[in-house]
Amino acid sequence: MPAGFLKLPVHNALPVISPSQIERNFAVCVSPLHSLHSKAHQIVEMVETSLVLGADHFFFYNLSIHWNVDAVLNHYASRGVVTVIQWPLPAMLREDATNRTSEETNIHYHGQLAMLNDCLNRNKGASRYVVFQDLDELVVPKKQQSWTMLMASLPSNASAYMLRSSYFPLDWPSVKSGINKTANKIAKTYNANAFLKVFREERIFGRAVRSKYIVDPLRVEIVGIHNVWKFKRGGAPYYVPPEVALVHHYRAGKSETELKRVKDKSVLKFIDALPQIHRTWQQLGDIPLGPLV
Repeated sequence: MPAGFLKLPVHNALPVISPSQIERNFAVCVSPLHSLHSKAHQIVEMVETSLVLGADHFFFYNLSIHWNVDAVLNHYASRGVVTVIQWPLPAMLREDATNRTSEETNIHYHGQLAMLNDCLNRNKGASRYVVFQDLDELVVPKKQQSWTMLMASLPSNASAYMLRSSYFPLDWPSVKSGINKTANKIAKTYNANAFLKVFREERIFGRAVRSKYIVDPLRVEIVGIHNVWKFKRGGAPYYVPPEVALVHHYRAGKSETELKRVKDKSVLKFIDALPQIHRTWQQLGDIPLGPLV
């Protein structure tokens, strides 16, 4: 325990009551939406592509979003695909607060650690697996056709499946990547970057460096941002080789020009997401893709 902190007894702990029956195979926990997030196209692309990959349900944490993102989330919530948890951190604890003290910044990045563990506990007994990722990421199997097939190919005795990641810089050129004209038009119209940006950095980050993970929620006690902090007794991680599955991180901002490019078209196996993206935006009507000013 850090110096200067007192260890106090906890008197108001509430038990976590888990459902008695598994309701779904894959739940996806998405890091908090903040800073009046208005990139609605990211929500639609990630949800629809992940549904094709095998996701059943998504948990979004709303700290601060724009009205267009709110409309998109409400659309998916009405379909029973999304649960939105309001995440109103006290002003003094928000990452964007001014004149912060060291104590005020301990909550770390919009309460992400608390959010991750809240989502883990919500899914205990309800979801067979929980996928933890950011909004601009996709967990892409390299050999299998779905998350279900991916998990069936991995050791069944692991409690967590650790996934390495690589950047797909958004400032690198878009390419048609061999998809047909209709699909390419949909991808460009709705900013579906996963199907436009097929060059990644040659660098693949090491274990626990920008990693994400899939867990069996009943076999994990505490999760961190890039790794699992505590397992149930007997629990252990399995490190998925990047040639089996990789986290595609579609990263905005200026890339490092000296890094070599590698063409990675593995996401194109899941191109069936594009018609679903088109259909969803047709249902949403005049909702702006974002970002909004």
